[in-house]
Amino acid sequence: SLDGQRLVTDTITGAAIDAEQLGKDLAHRLRSQGAQTILDEIFALVERDGLKKVLDEQTNS
Repeated sequence: SLDGQRLVTDTITGAAIDAEQLGKDLAHRLRSQGAQTILDEIFALVERDGLKKVLDEQTNS
């Protein structure tokens, strides 16, 4: 989350040649572990308040 209270982490390993697919696989895993909810909340804030305001609030917190 923007306030740092919720964090989703994971790791993935593989061959460099497979980097694009590894990135996609990791993104899917993170989203299924709760990252999608965090992203949805951030996108809703940006849509409601605008990106500049959201970023300014985070910089000033």
